[in-house]
Amino acid sequence: MKAAFLVRCSTDKQDYDRQLKDLNKVVEQFNFELDKDNIFGQYVTGRDDTTKGDRESIVKLRQGAERKDFDVILVNEVSRMSRDSVSGRVYIRQFLNLDIPIYFRDKDKWTIDINTRIPDTSFEKELGLYFDGAAEYLKSMKTQTASGRRKRLEDNQMVQGQPAYGYTKQGGNNKKTRNTVVINPDTFQIVIDTYNKYLEEGGTLKSTALAMSTKYKISFSVGKINHILNYSGYYSGQTTVNVVDPDRKELKAEPYIITFDSIIKEDLFTAVRTKLTGNRASTVPHNAKQKVHLLSRLIKCSFCGHSFTPRKRNDNRTAHNWLCMSRINNSCECGSYINLNDEKMNDIIWNFIKKEMLEYASVNSEERQSRIEVENDNKSRCEAEIADLNNNTESYKKKQNRAYTAYMSAPDGTESEALDRYNSTLVETKKEIDYITGRISILKQNIEESSYKISRYSQTDYTDTYIADIEANFDKKRSVFIENIKAIYPYKVAYRIVILEVHTIDGVYNILLNGNQRNYKEAYYINSIFSTWQNSNSKIKAYDSGDYFLVTNPSLVMESTELEEMVTFDEMIEICKMNDWTLKY
Repeated sequence: MKAAFLVRCSTDKQDYDRQLKDLNKVVEQFNFELDKDNIFGQYVTGRDDTTKGDRESIVKLRQGAERKDFDVILVNEVSRMSRDSVSGRVYIRQFLNLDIPIYFRDKDKWTIDINTRIPDTSFEKELGLYFDGAAEYLKSMKTQTASGRRKRLEDNQMVQGQPAYGYTKQGGNNKKTRNTVVINPDTFQIVIDTYNKYLEEGGTLKSTALAMSTKYKISFSVGKINHILNYSGYYSGQTTVNVVDPDRKELKAEPYIITFDSIIKEDLFTAVRTKLTGNRASTVPHNAKQKVHLLSRLIKCSFCGHSFTPRKRNDNRTAHNWLCMSRINNSCECGSYINLNDEKMNDIIWNFIKKEMLEYASVNSEERQSRIEVENDNKSRCEAEIADLNNNTESYKKKQNRAYTAYMSAPDGTESEALDRYNSTLVETKKEIDYITGRISILKQNIEESSYKISRYSQTDYTDTYIADIEANFDKKRSVFIENIKAIYPYKVAYRIVILEVHTIDGVYNILLNGNQRNYKEAYYINSIFSTWQNSNSKIKAYDSGDYFLVTNPSLVMESTELEEMVTFDEMIEICKMNDWTLKY
């Protein structure tokens, strides 16, 4: 009899080898034949979901069974077939209908007796319970991991992600303090100098990048300088880490505020932001006669920061490709050799906008009104909290004044003690006022976001018909692109394989595109709150550069109990598929 293996792989090579070793013993035990083509293995990061489609290894296994390529299936453990209650039962029933016995090594049982060919109905029911247990175990592990992470975040420990440039983690063996964000003594001055250099007369992102690179002997790209100049945490002394409850994924991510010492003053940050806004490239071409494309001035070079240029193909087709002309024209040092197909990029970005940015288009009027009320309530809560915080600020200032008055009127001989109390009060109240200032900044951003959403939900013409109208009207479609996309930074992975770092009004996303696809064209995407491509300008400095994704919240997107995971381009595609983060084009 011919056997087939079903192997559920992990990133651990030893685990994969162990499964093969155990199943080969079963082959020897029953004197089966094994063809290497009948080993079906796939890296799977979480539970199966037949409502979204079977995983590739199951599909190929079933196809092989239908062709009678083998007589029996061997599985090392029940959870290797599926970690989902429904999917596992479906798979067992499918192979029972094909009259293919399945042997589970950990249970030492067959679904169909290989001698009598009689199905074991009691074992089928038993397997259902095992699938239930596997699903509950997976859910429990994710809940425990997420709970521990949230507890550490509440303790002001940045266990998710890495600090911004200029900061670092305290380190050490103390779990309660090692993830505390502190100023990096080696790089904080670079941040200050970057802000001041940019504010100099005639200062630009490019000139600042060149100046910082020359001064500190470190390569600074325009994109890196732009990231530094836009990070509000340098003056507010705080950042927000968003965590999704794995048990209630339908809810929005819960924000946790991580606080740390500020590096610059608010007025310096405000001055830089004002200049950045004034210098921001217009969405209107410099030359009125210049042809406008959907992605004009949106694709930015990840090396030099200049906008990509559309260039007509050399094969007499009307299609265009996007590329950075800075290297070709020798206008600056640029290492970009990326070439993007205009038609393909238009389809991918438009489908991404429809799926992530225009989700309100499919919401009915009753749901729209409900969402508007939620956002209005959020605005009211934020405004009320801002009012309370402003009152608290005044109270702290009055406390400072009282402490100063007490110090100035202290009786002879008690001046030193009064000064100590005054200084202590100043330190205490300043810390509270700084926190309030940062909190108010976040609340104002929340109000702006809610106002934006209310405006979108108030649009009554966002229907399928309206979307079709946009697609038929270039100017409308271009407007939607500009409204939702701030910039797109492409990074080359391999030949015709790129990652698009898309900066949107709702955050940053990474789109994975394999241009070598022919028959089944699909791109994939993931929000940057979950992962970072370590060969990008946004890479996390505490980790080595390389062609891999650093997943900083793995339990929310994959099967993992680690605080971070490092996955390849292909592995990230599987994660995106599992979470339905896909874009057909």
